[in-house]
Amino acid sequence: MRNAALGALAGLVGGLVFGAVMAQIGFLPTVAALVRADSPALGFAVHLLIAAVIGAIFGVLVARQQELLLWGLAYGFLWWFLGPLTLLPVLLGDPVAWDVATARALIPSLLGHLAYGAATVPCSFFWQAGKESSALNFLCLPRSPESSSPPCSASPGGPSWPGPARSLVRNRLR
Repeated sequence: MRNAALGALAGLVGGLVFGAVMAQIGFLPTVAALVRADSPALGFAVHLLIAAVIGAIFGVLVARQQELLLWGLAYGFLWWFLGPLTLLPVLLGDPVAWDVATARALIPSLLGHLAYGAATVPCSFFWQAGKESSALNFLCLPRSPESSSPPCSASPGGPSWPGPARSLVRNRLR
């Protein structure tokens, strides 16, 4: 339940970022049409509600994951496909169009959904309880199953990365 609540808060942050994109591309009245209105302000409110709900789902799904940035971008892509390409037309009574022309027309929305996923990740990560966190943990390579330490850790000498990545960095710096 806590992961869902924290995910909802992170989703609101992501929703604010994505809301700016939606305002720029003029998509908020389309979202408002879900509640039979055309007001951009109401569209923004509906958008934030949706962002919180899918953020809560994200919080539950990634509670034990390591590569959160990858998961956030994948989640943004998934919701671009589910949202404007699939559910929005169905809910508005329009036919679903999974074709290149429709996808191309919704590229700005894809960028917004990816921004949503990327903005939701740091908030979700930093708000999760019990994680040993550094600013780099949500970007790092997965740890080995036998390791009990976090995948990346900040140390006085700077961050340290697991196994092959650490060797690669050391060799490049010599």
